[in-house]
Amino acid sequence: MGRATCREGRCITYDQTRDSEQLSYLDDAIAEFISRYNFNVQSTGRRTIILFPGGMGSRLLRATTPEPDGPPFFYDTVWLDGSIAFGAASHLRMQNDIDYQQQVVVPDGPLDLFILRPYEDFIEWCEDNNVDYSSSGGTGGAIRKRASTFS
Repeated sequence: MGRATCREGRCITYDQTRDSEQLSYLDDAIAEFISRYNFNVQSTGRRTIILFPGGMGSRLLRATTPEPDGPPFFYDTVWLDGSIAFGAASHLRMQNDIDYQQQVVVPDGPLDLFILRPYEDFIEWCEDNNVDYSSSGGTGGAIRKRASTFS
């Protein structure tokens, strides 16, 4: 779990901060999924696919300040956009499960870089075949936590 940062009598770990930040990004993806789901008029035989592209297949955002100094956090894209040409990916180093400078790293959807859109055909296939889909970034841990809050 790591060290806890305490503010105003409340202690929170790096993992809890990271998960909370990731969930805030997932709220938009969940709302988009619900909108598409409600738009699909098919009432029987519906199919749903949730794609978890993982770290290499996700756009990754890294906080500009260390976790103990926030929130709020502001983010720079470090994987994968034009900043990679200027060494942004060199900031993607870990010490165990924590960013080497204790800065929060969160996925923000699948890769979408100029012509590099590895999931574009998948999304098109889903739309063509009336498949309800979500392609949020990350491994799915925070999505499972967020989904558990819906009854």
